[in-house]
Amino acid sequence: MTQGGWRYYYLPSVYHGAIATRVLKEISKFSGRVFHSTQPDIFTALAVPVFVDNFICLPFPVTIGGRSEKSNGGASIARNGEDVVSKFVNEFGNYKYHQSMPYLKKPLGYLIPDAFLLAKDIFPSLYSGIKFDYSAMWAFLRRLKLIKKGYLYAQYNKIEKYHKINFLEFEFYCLIHDLAGLRRRVVQLIQSRKIKESVPSNIYDFSINYKKCIRNRTILHTRV
Repeated sequence: MTQGGWRYYYLPSVYHGAIATRVLKEISKFSGRVFHSTQPDIFTALAVPVFVDNFICLPFPVTIGGRSEKSNGGASIARNGEDVVSKFVNEFGNYKYHQSMPYLKKPLGYLIPDAFLLAKDIFPSLYSGIKFDYSAMWAFLRRLKLIKKGYLYAQYNKIEKYHKINFLEFEFYCLIHDLAGLRRRVVQLIQSRKIKESVPSNIYDFSINYKKCIRNRTILHTRV
């Protein structure tokens, strides 16, 4: 919440996690359904902590996350990504995004913040005292290449009707994201040079190698 949606992937989720059925039933009983917003993984990752005090994080992988150009996650880097996301968003018909979000040219920009803001509204017992940082959110959307700085500065007068922006904080988070992105590229470059074995062409052998790479903190990429 305080980072504008960034690092949501560290939360316990029904994706790549084992959530007790009891917890899902409690979410449904309290809010009328389990999944809200267009992002079932992010929303439940925010809903689960309302009904669970702690969770166990395993030190080794038991599932493998994958992306395709037709998935919502993969669409962010696919050539026709905007078409994929637009098709997905249109499936929700007249779905209304959170009222504090202004107009964005790319609908993908709504999806993550909307899940956070909706969870904050639905579960005030946990989130009422926690600020959702819009300045950090805009910096995160910039990192995802969903907005440019110029857009934010040019549209400021319109945006402030929905929420306030601290531009010093925005620039600070932009710097943090730039440094984090640079670090990631350097790490990937170093790790890629450590890979001596060829990348397997099938998912079974890839999963075996993946576990070895996790132990060695090495990243593998493949097409299967």
